Amino acid sequence: AAPISKTTNWYRRNCVNGVPSITNPASLKNLLRLRRMIKYDICMATWNRPKSLQMTIDSLFESDLSLCDRIYVYDDCSFNKENIDILNELKKKDKVTLYTQPTHIGVHENATMCILSSDKNYVVIIGDDTLFNKEWLNKLDWLRKKAENRGEWGCLTVANFPNQSIIKTIERDFVQKKEIGSFSTMYRMDIMREHNTELETTTSFKVWPVGVREDGQLIAMDKMHIMYDDAYDWLYQKECAKRGLPMYSTVNSYSYHLDYPCKKALHPHNQVVNFVGNGNL
Repeated sequence: AAPISKTTNWYRRNCVNGVPSITNPASLKNLLRLRRMIKYDICMATWNRPKSLQMTIDSLFESDLSLCDRIYVYDDCSFNKENIDILNELKKKDKVTLYTQPTHIGVHENATMCILSSDKNYVVIIGDDTLFNKEWLNKLDWLRKKAENRGEWGCLTVANFPNQSIIKTIERDFVQKKEIGSFSTMYRMDIMREHNTELETTTSFKVWPVGVREDGQLIAMDKMHIMYDDAYDWLYQKECAKRGLPMYSTVNSYSYHLDYPCKKALHPHNQVVNFVGNGNL
């Protein structure tokens, strides 16, 4: 075998006095650091939006996903062939779990089922109409640590929308908001699960897993519509408000809201401010 070049990163990281060694203190320290890092599941609901979906996927996988464990993608029974082809390619990617609904059930029902697939403590919700800064997930992790230093929190985002008013500026890139949507947002899964259990108890119906009838319709789908007669993200925010849990955002935005089919055509209230891009806009 050819000798290992002393100029390689592997050599610098793993060799002590020219001898490969797993006892290299720097390597062991980095390995322990990686094991201690909290990993997140990313959840994305989608339906018949091939152009923005492809742009979202490309941007997502160009970003640093080292803190991501799984990417759950729930398709709400798309019929657009281009969209289906994109999803078939997406499910081949590392970390991706794709689920296609047997029938179209609605954005809030589909998104909720996607989120409830996660077994993590925190889940990150993204749209299928997003461009990402390469460090967006790392910045969301940074925001979580900042929030935890202040105590309890309800939800976090790295997308600063102007119609979501700021209550308090804490640091230069760290503010408390009155409300936060579900665009590049981190939720606490304990709250999500408890809230969903309460809804399931009220309606006597399990959201996930959901049974399917022979005709392809979801069992008791009408009950799902009753459960989510309001947007799931607003229901979550109401739960946070009821518990007195603050919601935090960065001042800069590390994700960008794509319009469909033409980007940059959104109402200003529905577009982030201070986007820190990668030269891709």
